[in-house]
Amino acid sequence: MRRDLSTAPGRSAEWLRAAGQDPAAPGLIRFVDQHGSVTLPAFQFDGSGRPHPVVVEVNRELGADDDPWGVASWWLDRNAWLGGVAAELIGRVPDGELVAAARADLDVD
Repeated sequence: MRRDLSTAPGRSAEWLRAAGQDPAAPGLIRFVDQHGSVTLPAFQFDGSGRPHPVVVEVNRELGADDDPWGVASWWLDRNAWLGGVAAELIGRVPDGELVAAARADLDVD
């Protein structure tokens, strides 16, 4: 079952700047609405607003700059390789498992 990505929790570019982070940093999923407002899916960040390094790595592997919706879907849909939703497994499984699951999906495509 695919999740409606528009309802996933997000962070605004302003929120990230206030946390001392760059919302335009490479390796982050960004959605821009019709008014030019930028939202970044919240799962990418820890509680203080720092990007999770494994998320940046996986996003780069999967090509988030070219397909942010597809990569967000990879994170937010159930993943058979991982036996769960990747975004919910950040910090709960070894980072290498998340990277391996992403690479396995690249090998299938």
